[in-house]
This record gives sequence, C-alpha cells and structure tokens, in this order.
Amino acid sequence: MPNALAALRCANFRLYALGNVASLLGGWAQRVVVFWLVWRLTGSTAVLGVLAMCDLAPAILGSALGGGLMDRWNEQRLAIWLQWMSALPPLLLLMASLAGGPDLLLILAATALAALATGVDHPVRLSLIGRLVPPERLPSAVALNSMLFNLSRMIGPMLAGLAIAADLLVLVFALNAASFLVFGAMLTRLTCREREPATHGNAGEVRGWCSLLRVLPRQQGLALIQLAVLAFCLRPVLEMLPAFAQRLAGAGGSASDLFALATSCVGLGAICGAACAPALRSVRAIAGCGILASGAVVAFTWVAQPVLALVLIGIAAAALLAGSIATQISMQLAAPAAIRGRVLALYTMILRGAPAVGSLSVGVLAHPLGLGVTFAVLAVPAAAVSLLMLRGSAGAAE
Repeated sequence: MPNALAALRCANFRLYALGNVASLLGGWAQRVVVFWLVWRLTGSTAVLGVLAMCDLAPAILGSALGGGLMDRWNEQRLAIWLQWMSALPPLLLLMASLAGGPDLLLILAATALAALATGVDHPVRLSLIGRLVPPERLPSAVALNSMLFNLSRMIGPMLAGLAIAADLLVLVFALNAASFLVFGAMLTRLTCREREPATHGNAGEVRGWCSLLRVLPRQQGLALIQLAVLAFCLRPVLEMLPAFAQRLAGAGGSASDLFALATSCVGLGAICGAACAPALRSVRAIAGCGILASGAVVAFTWVAQPVLALVLIGIAAAALLAGSIATQISMQLAAPAAIRGRVLALYTMILRGAPAVGSLSVGVLAHPLGLGVTFAVLAVPAAAVSLLMLRGSAGAAE
C-alpha cells in the first residue's frame, strides 16, 4: 500500500486526483439517473438496450480518435478542452429537466455524446498521468487512478439512488456539469513534464492498429494479447453475476442479497488488485495474474457454497484488475513516445470492446451448455496464453 500511495506525494497528482474523482462520481451518478429516466419514460427493456448501445459504441470509436489526437497534440491542452466539452451533455439534460423533463431522443443523444467524449478522454487521461509524476512514481499513479475509478463506480450509483429517492435528478445533472468545468480549470494549473522525443525508428511509420504490436517490445506485445484474451474469456463473468446469484440462492439466502454481496466483493477485490499492481510489473507477474484469474473464475462457476463463491469472485476480480493495471504500466513505460497515445487507445478499446463481445458470446453459448461449462471452456485459452507468457519469461531469464 505505501508503494501504491507514493504518487500522492506529488502536488500535481493530488490536484489531478481531486478533480478526477469529482468528474468520475458525477459521471457514474448521471449514468444511473439516465437509465432510470429511460425506464420511467418507456418501461421497455428494448429501449434500455438501445441506451446501453449509445453508452458503449461511441466510447470505443472515441478511444481510437483520442489515441490519434494524443500523438499529435499536447495531452494537457486536449484534456482541458475535453472536460469543457464533456460538460455539454449534462447541461443539455439540466436545461431540459428545468423546462419540464428531457424526452427520449434527447437522452439518447446526450448519452451518445457523453460516451464519445469519455472514449476520447480516457486514453488522454491515462497518458496525462504519466507526465504528472516522475517515472519512478508512475506505477503508483496508475494504480491510484484505477482505485479512484473503482471507488467512484461504487459511490456514484449510491449517490444517484439517493437523488432518485429524493426526486433531485436536476441536482445530479447540475453537479456533473460543474464537476467537468471545475476539473478543466484545475487541469490548467498542472505542471507537466515535457514529452520525450520520438527515438524509435519505425514509430512514425505505424499506420494500422495491429501494427502497433510490431513496434512494441515483444514482452509488452504479449501482455497486450493476454489482456485481450482475458477480457474476452474471463471478464464477462462479472456481467453474469445475477445468474450466478440466482443459482447460489438455492443453497441459502436470497438472490438479491447474494448479488449485492457479490458486487461488493468484486469492488473490494478490484481495489486490492489496484493496490498490489505496482509490485506486479514483470511479465511473469502479469502471466501469474492470468493463471490465478482463470482458476478462480472456473472454481467460482462450479462451487455451490455461497461464502466460498464470494471469496473466489473477489480473487478473480483482484487478479483481473491487477494484471490489467500492470499491463498498462508496462505500456506506459515501454511504448515509444510517438505512438504512446495510440497504444493506450488500443488498451482502452480492448478493455471496453472485448468484454462486450465476450459477454454476448457467453450468453449465446450458455444457453445450450450452461454457464459452468462455458467458462470452463473459455478458461482454457485464457490459461494457455498466460502459461505461454510465463514460459517465455522464464526462457528470457535463462
């Protein structure tokens, strides 16, 4: 934990973290409120699916755009403009609410616009924190950034629930817009390290996203491939928690209580994984996280004892997030300056896109096979790629 908190000794990062957590809390709270509004307006699960697509697809496209912009523009100025642009969707929803309530089309449009801005902003923020702290404190900054994200993901929806209960949805939109504007103003006060010059001979000639793997050092390229496989094969277990809670309820307790406990265990595991990540930067450690996650997910899907299942899902979440953060740290340190933005954008697209496609695949396969068999099958390639990384790291050490 002391290693994970080292970045807080930098005044630059403390100021960034304060503004970042405010905007994250506002974003998560608004997301919950928007889904509640759409359900109240339509009562349609199909429309909720359309809203979820508006919340996901533009973010993937925005990540690709953000990576290209970062390799050409200054990250700090880009981040400032993005915060001010991100205030537009909540301001539109705020004005519509004050005028009698937003209609469905405005909610969908505002959600898509917010998702696009978030997609562009995410890799920009990942790159920016690498210039706010000395290189030796970068692992701590990345880990703390992830911890703040996961804490906001837990607290933001709770604040939204209180606002819904008190019928103060307007307040959520107002505070979210204000958080972006304030964060943008705070970013102007930061002092960033100069970007190092591009020294890699082929960095400027990279054209396709897949060709980035040829420019990265081999071990970092393998870590990125492992991240994609784990995100596709194992990460969907978190989206399937309601189904597992229903199955475990047969062994005692209610499904809703077990789902709430499982969600809390995932959050706790994520925070523990983020705290451990700065010490897990080697390829061997990243591979070990993949092996541990594979075993924990398979065990969770088959165990029938609720307490043991909660422990296992917490371990799986910790291993998945620790490996993901360690991979990001490795990318930050190893990627040439001229393509770092695109590398971090590719990392972001994998984190957002692979679980979405994986969840769809799990849903299709689980219908004839069952969830236990499905995840047992998917864990094979996840464990295999991790074992190959482990073997490769052992060979390199020799």
